[in-house]
Amino acid sequence: GEMCKIHKLLLPSLDEGICRACLLEEKKQEILESRFAVLENMHIALRMLQEYENFVRLIPEVRSNLVMASENATSINDIAGVPGRITEYKGRAYPVGNPEYGASKHTASILLVVLNHFKDRRSILCIRYDEIRRIMEELGFQIIFIKRDKALKDDVLIEMLNEKISTWKVPPDALVDLGGVGVEAITYLVGKDAIDVVKKALLIMEKME
Repeated sequence: GEMCKIHKLLLPSLDEGICRACLLEEKKQEILESRFAVLENMHIALRMLQEYENFVRLIPEVRSNLVMASENATSINDIAGVPGRITEYKGRAYPVGNPEYGASKHTASILLVVLNHFKDRRSILCIRYDEIRRIMEELGFQIIFIKRDKALKDDVLIEMLNEKISTWKVPPDALVDLGGVGVEAITYLVGKDAIDVVKKALLIMEKME
């Protein structure tokens, strides 16, 4: 295109037949495609949440977030989240911003722990807890509970989760931080991708009275 013409003007010796200067290496291209696929999956999942009016009943006081990791993620910068979280607006779920990488620290850190043990579980959606436990048990969800003795710092909570999940042979459907004094109890739904965890949330909503 136009960039090729400009490049050739600057470098007349350029061989158009073999030049690949503006194309990514194959491995980098695969990584880029994986990251784009994550964002697309999250956009679809967020639209699903917005379509269901009842989802606002699952939003905790600290608000919800949805995160999803690219393939072979190793840091929170490889995990896309919703900046500003998912809140309520006019009775429906409202993502404050579009999904972007590195937008979540806490929920992304929890997902990294899950990924270390179950590579195919690449997404988490955080919702409220309270009466949700009964519904999850009725649905047969595999649940890991984390009991706080006090308001733990995030790094201690991550250590506790890593210790618990290391004993599991099957991937959990949900992680539950039971909270503590001044700390709200939170459910972290776990799934293969963002659409998968949203579907689990919809199953819960269908059983809510």
